[in-house]
Amino acid sequence: MSEENKEQTQVEDTQQMYLDEINNLKANTVSKEDYNKLLTENRNLLKSIVEGKTQDTTVEEQPSRDIKDILGDFNSDSTNLDHIKAVLELHDKRLEQGYNDFVPMGHNISPTDEDIEDAQQVYDFLQDLVKTADGNADVFNNEYQRRVKDIPLPKRK
Repeated sequence: MSEENKEQTQVEDTQQMYLDEINNLKANTVSKEDYNKLLTENRNLLKSIVEGKTQDTTVEEQPSRDIKDILGDFNSDSTNLDHIKAVLELHDKRLEQGYNDFVPMGHNISPTDEDIEDAQQVYDFLQDLVKTADGNADVFNNEYQRRVKDIPLPKRK
């Protein structure tokens, strides 16, 4: 009986080992259909690069938000990155309406070409910071502090 129990235990251990391996393979593999689809896309991309053609890429657009939704993003729990993303989105919406909030404008002030160029530089700078951060608020803060230089204020009389 003892040998029979040993054999049965070995069979059960072997079966369990096979089942574990099958479950591991299922969890860590991709379906053949998905694999072939990616393989075809990669071949087409490589072919277009070799031939110097541009690949048409389609990006899913996020649904457009109105200004009230964007303003709702400003709260005390938000990071600097969240604030700047919202500012840039708000700026884009306001530009669609004909307002550029990055340039000086008022009753006695009208923006010059230099003001508009400076505003575009600020916008591009902030966009670059957001892109560099890639969703990481700490990277955003570090890049901001590294790239922005303090300007000494004039002494008061």
